[in-house]
Amino acid sequence: MKKNSNIKLATMSAAKGDIFLEKRNTRSSTLHSHTYFELEIYLSGKGEVRLNDNILPIKKGVAALIAPTDIHEIKSYDNSPIELLNLSFMGSTTNQDITRKILMSSGSGLFCFCEDDIEKACSLFNYAMSEQNITTPKSDDFSEKCIEALLTLALRYTNIENNPQKPSHISEAISYIHSHLSEEITLSNVADAVGLNAAYLSMLFSSQIGQSFKGYIINARIAYAKKLMNVRGISPTQSCYASGFNSYPSFLRAFKKATGISPVDYFKQKNDSTR
Repeated sequence: MKKNSNIKLATMSAAKGDIFLEKRNTRSSTLHSHTYFELEIYLSGKGEVRLNDNILPIKKGVAALIAPTDIHEIKSYDNSPIELLNLSFMGSTTNQDITRKILMSSGSGLFCFCEDDIEKACSLFNYAMSEQNITTPKSDDFSEKCIEALLTLALRYTNIENNPQKPSHISEAISYIHSHLSEEITLSNVADAVGLNAAYLSMLFSSQIGQSFKGYIINARIAYAKKLMNVRGISPTQSCYASGFNSYPSFLRAFKKATGISPVDYFKQKNDSTR
């Protein structure tokens, strides 16, 4: 990517409710990250899709499974339209084990469905969208089951699909953290969000994740800042505040402790290697 110090990172909110399905044509999107989850399935068009450091040419069956703080961009060649299916949803509205797996698969969420699976994926998407568009909603959860099946199918293409499960409360807490990473996050507000006592949630992080609650957040923010700096033009200072650190000195200390080098040195190494 050509270096551009004016790259904008847009943190968007879900457009219509907590689950939104749409079939649309687009040409290009700006480089952005989300506060919610997305699955995009590309059907036709000439262009490419970027997810973090990975890029794939667009063709029928290419898909992007996008977690909060993933960096996403679509580029159209010659301004030609790109046809896609988009599923957007908040982490609290779907199966928490699926949400956890998407978060854990961050970095390997760009793939291409095989021919049989793209037909399955399109059918599941269309079933779910038709259910949401009916004027008299049904009392059953057919639409939600279609979405769950669609996401499960997509997860088969990541390297996380068969990983052991974590307790659901931890999954909910991790989903909340990654969806609010650029904001102030406290133990008490995460505990309230998942319906747990703060002290118990802190204990769960130590016993189930192997690190403290605060340590997990710092490491998640550093990982996100590294993603931002891997995209040329996102400076260490921009990455510091976009990833939720409230001061550059605290970011510098945490980054050097985690990586052994300063954010500036990391940024220079990554940019030099891509010239």
